[in-house]
Amino acid sequence: MVALAALTAALIVRPDTGPLLARETGREEIPPRPEAAELALRSYDVAILGETVLAAATAGLVAWDISDRAAPKVAATLLFPGSGTALAVEDGRAYLSLGPDGLRIIDVREPRRPLLLGRLDTDGSVNMFAPAGRYGYLADGVMGIAVVEISDPARPREVGRIDTGGYARAIAVEGRTLAVADEEEGVRFFSLADPALPRQVAVVKVPGTPRGIALKGGLAFVAAGPGGLIILEAADAASARQVGLLPAKDAVRGVAVEGTHAYIADSHAGIRVVEISAPSAPREVGSVATSAPFNRVAVRGGLLAAAEDSAGLRLIDVSDPARPALQKKR
Repeated sequence: MVALAALTAALIVRPDTGPLLARETGREEIPPRPEAAELALRSYDVAILGETVLAAATAGLVAWDISDRAAPKVAATLLFPGSGTALAVEDGRAYLSLGPDGLRIIDVREPRRPLLLGRLDTDGSVNMFAPAGRYGYLADGVMGIAVVEISDPARPREVGRIDTGGYARAIAVEGRTLAVADEEEGVRFFSLADPALPRQVAVVKVPGTPRGIALKGGLAFVAAGPGGLIILEAADAASARQVGLLPAKDAVRGVAVEGTHAYIADSHAGIRVVEISAPSAPREVGSVATSAPFNRVAVRGGLLAAAEDSAGLRLIDVSDPARPALQKKR
């Protein structure tokens, strides 16, 4: 059964530390927590919005002011009962996945003053959400994939569900293709000819354990844990096939693509920059390593933001992909 609730948020100014805290109110009120600053450090996913980086963190949604690249600082925190596990942003809205605590939709048109709009609870574990216009697609763990209508962000509603028989960990959309990283079955491809009714057209087995996926230019880039970075030809999703592989040094947890390079979070092995102009022969051209493992990454205009697990946010200058430069940590 799916439970829906419209919620509001109250902003609280903390003069002792500066950042704004917001608490979810309504059915599950959360008091302000003094440990929020520490909780904010454990990050799992990130998105870049101009001079702000949003992070899915243990505290919930954290907005980082990165106007000073050398000293990013927390500008706001939106607290939730569960831990943020993944984040997607489209048209001024952030979609925060909270695992067993559901999905939250947040107004981030002013990213340093996030405003809670709505929520959706499921019977599974909301691992990742991919918005695509009127509909969004939810990787719901053992419960498969949910199709969610999001035209009214205050009242998202499930309109369809697909039982994949595996474990839906990550999800991505490009055009009329939906791809799902299934930890047990590999990568599932669906046609979105009818966006409300995805139709499976292919399943591609891959080495390792798929944990993240990105679609770009007819290719699928799969973060396959110990299996490395897998590149699939998916211009015709029904005929999707593996064309390239870069072995992992530890466990590839996340991937982002910009131009002719893929940026992978290889856990304790750090961030690796991969030349992908020849998809059948990906090659590492640069890397950055730190003491903490990396989870997921986002890249925009030569800036890479990385969710560095318990150590928080890392900013990396990738304007020259062959010479990634780690910015000073907060």
